[in-house]
Parts: sequence; structure tokens; C-alpha cells
Amino acid sequence: MPELPEVETVRLSIQKNLIGSVITAIDIHQRKLRQKIPLNFKQKLLKQKIFAVHRRGKYLLISTSYGIIIIHLGMSGRLLVKDITPKRTKHEHVTMTLSNGKLLSLIDPRRFGLVLWIKTLNHPVLKKLGKEPLTKDFSHDYLYNAAQKRKITIKQLIMDNRIVAGIGNIYASEALFAAKIYPLTPANKLNSKQCQILVTKIKSILKSAIKNRGTTFRDYVDGSGMSGNFQKYLKVYGRENQPCKSCRTKLQNIKIGQRNTIYCLKCQNQGNESQPSL
Repeated sequence: MPELPEVETVRLSIQKNLIGSVITAIDIHQRKLRQKIPLNFKQKLLKQKIFAVHRRGKYLLISTSYGIIIIHLGMSGRLLVKDITPKRTKHEHVTMTLSNGKLLSLIDPRRFGLVLWIKTLNHPVLKKLGKEPLTKDFSHDYLYNAAQKRKITIKQLIMDNRIVAGIGNIYASEALFAAKIYPLTPANKLNSKQCQILVTKIKSILKSAIKNRGTTFRDYVDGSGMSGNFQKYLKVYGRENQPCKSCRTKLQNIKIGQRNTIYCLKCQNQGNESQPSL
């Protein structure tokens, strides 16, 4: 599933073609996604001008002169800007024709994506989201206070979008390795210093991933069809049984919340009282 860096990369790659354009036509080929596309979607958005493209967690928000389009890419969705063509792409469920001669196309083979129209940002899928990790609001004090109230593992905590928005399995695993924190550590056992280091690593890894256009293993491409490049820099994710890039110890795999979690038994000390250094 695309995480924050991938969604942000898509946002950056499509906004130049969207902002200032008018939606001149909308074709909905399949309404049954994670939620059904509203019946009034076309009626609300036809002839509307696009003013901005924002991101909230893993959601893209396209602001128009009448309301906002919410898009979530689900497990395998792609949102592409392309030239107008009479031939429909396989699994292409929604296309919006723009006044600049471009098409905005949602392609989603597994149909776990989401396309909605909302009048304001006061919507259930957005209201429940936690802090944006690349903002000042996501501080070590915030994480420490959130962690003190929970006995779940630290990996589950930072993947909880109600706590911090947009972090999934890839970047949670990478951040915990960088912070030298054992992923099964109960969140309430982390001290303030560990939370400070973890917040710093989360921010730096997300920024680096955005700089490298995200991580591509199978489906993900940006809005122009380009693959990401951050997979070349992954230290643990997807590297089960391979040697740790820091100490050469064979990387281990455990299940946390039904998700594979790759970690280094040596670098990520199991002692909850350990004090990782900056």
C-alpha cells in the first residue's frame, strides 16, 4: 500500500497539471471501490476549477471551486495524468478530462481505493487522522505522551493513523531500525530519549523517501508513471535472512499485527531500558 512518501510524490507530480484547470468531463467506469463513488460525483464536479492539491496522511485532497475530491490509492491504485486517448486502460475506473488537454485517471486492479466528494474537510476519514509526521506538531513530547498510555508495541503505535498519519509497514520498520529500537517493545516502555530519536529518524527517512520518489516493489508509480527509487536505500524492509547492513547479523522476521517485521537482533537491542545514541 502506498504510504506517505508515495502519496506525497504523486501529489507533487500531478499538481502542476491540475491547478488552474477546469474539469470538462468525468467518466466513471466502476463505482464499486472500497466505498461506492457517490451518484452525484459527476454532477458536483463537472465544470469546476481545481485550485489546489493537498495531502492528509495517505489521502489526496483535490480542492475545487465547489468542494473537495478525496482519493485514496488503496493497495495497488495508481493516479496518473496522461494525454487524452480514446483507449481505456485496464482497471481504469475513473477519468476526469481537464481543460488543458490532460486526463486524470484512477487505475485500481484490486478496487481498494477510494474516490469521494466532500463539501468541507469535516469528514470521518479525515477527522480520525493523527498528527502529520513532517510537521512540528509531531514532536518527541507528543509521541512520548501518546506512548505512555498504550501497551501495544511501538511498531503498532507509529503505524496507528490515529496517532501519526501516513506511516505504514515500510517506513515504520526502517525508522525503528534507524532508531535502534526493538519493534516488539511495548510503547509505554519507551523513554523520552528514545522517543526523541525515533521522531527524528521518522522525519529524516520520510524526507529521504520523498526525495527519491517513494518505494516501488510492484505497483507503485507517481502521477507521470515513474517508479520510485527509495527501495535502493532500504536497510531492513524486504531483506529477511539477509545480512544487516550495519553489523552483518542475519536479519530476522516476526509478525506484528499480522504484518511482517524485519529487524536486526543485534542493532535493535531487545532491552527496553537501552539508551540508543544519536
